[in-house]
Amino acid sequence: MSTLPSRIVPKGGGDKNLYQFFLVDLEECQTFINLVQTELELSHSQAAERAFRNADHSYRAILRFLSQPEYERLRDEIERRTSEVAITLEVLRVKLNLADRASADL
Repeated sequence: MSTLPSRIVPKGGGDKNLYQFFLVDLEECQTFINLVQTELELSHSQAAERAFRNADHSYRAILRFLSQPEYERLRDEIERRTSEVAITLEVLRVKLNLADRASADL
């Protein structure tokens, strides 16, 4: 289970505030991605897996918001930014699986 708090989407303030909200979530996700990479470099597989789950949780929260019709006007811009995150998460998922296999072989 994630230790991240539930997100509350800001009401009012227009697209600019909503866009900033998504950017903060993307930054949070990127922070967890950086933590995964660091933990993998240090061979801390359990910590890397926890950080990965948090990164994935942040990413999926963004996707849930974007799937709602009221955020359609921001969808293209945010999807451009999240596509990089999606690729990075997939690469990290593979690295974590390889690390798990390597530790199981020991």
